[in-house]
Amino acid sequence: MSWLRFFLSLLLVSNAVQAQQFLNFTEIDPSECAAPAAYSACYGDVVVSTAKCVNEFSDNPTAQKGCGCTDGEGKINCFAQACWNRVYGCEYQRQVDYYRAECELRSPDIPFWPAPDNAPGGCSCNTGVIIETIYVAEVDFYSCIQGDDGSLTHLYECVCCGIAVGASALFDICPATNPEDIGLSVILNDFNQTVPWPSCGAYLDGIDCVSGFGYVAPLTTGSIYGPSNTPVPGTQTLFDEPGEVTAPPSGSVFTWYGYESSYYYAVTALAPEQVVLTTAAGGAKTTQAGATITGTGVGATSTTPGSGSGTTKGSAAQSLRPSIVVSFATFVLLGVSLSL
Repeated sequence: MSWLRFFLSLLLVSNAVQAQQFLNFTEIDPSECAAPAAYSACYGDVVVSTAKCVNEFSDNPTAQKGCGCTDGEGKINCFAQACWNRVYGCEYQRQVDYYRAECELRSPDIPFWPAPDNAPGGCSCNTGVIIETIYVAEVDFYSCIQGDDGSLTHLYECVCCGIAVGASALFDICPATNPEDIGLSVILNDFNQTVPWPSCGAYLDGIDCVSGFGYVAPLTTGSIYGPSNTPVPGTQTLFDEPGEVTAPPSGSVFTWYGYESSYYYAVTALAPEQVVLTTAAGGAKTTQAGATITGTGVGATSTTPGSGSGTTKGSAAQSLRPSIVVSFATFVLLGVSLSL
């Protein structure tokens, strides 16, 4: 089976299964958020809205995929509104990774992603940078096969370079992290329909993936590893580094663009919830400031106060175009992010 045909075959995965995946995506513990009650309410609204979308478009696979895009955007808005203190942590970064995978976005405008270097409370492994590296490798792969001389050898060299760059990114960017937790098996094993990874050694040993085939090496060491010289894997699981985000990173109000920049969200971050002692109730109660998230675009009609969700008729669920192929990074994320 060819590389392209293998990617195309991934499109045949049950849409019902995909829909259930993003409905069941593990959320952050709301108690860790700046405004826990607001985050819980926002997240719950998104789950209900997504379920309604999936049911509404049950006979339209392309629109159902769009439900996953709007689901991801809604959950990003929940973080931006009520859990902005955790946007550099692993849960948010993984949420964005999954959103990008679901929508197959290559150059998105997504707040707080990838996390900046040494961000307070940042994830121990910057998966966003890894995914960016893998997307570049995907582009390089298609450039590589366009220069195909018709031989299987050239195709296999292109494939093995792509897999090698993807796998090397894990060791290069997050050397202390257990690579199995961030997609190594998916890259090496689930892409062996064309060339089993151990067999890539014969193709990689005699070529230079960078100078000969146009691939970009990972960021830190610039090394591209093959089956015979893969580094000793790290052992750490993902965790959030020390530090705390004490104010909304993008200010109290900001905008960001949704799917293919066809609409935008204006997000107002909530002030941290505070416990206020009340003698009448004989206990404590939680208070929160009001906030809005407005979805604006073709057909956008309303602003929902304090709900954590915008309403946009011209949304991804209706406008998502059928995909030609499933990307390298998309499959890595779909195979890994939900199991973390």
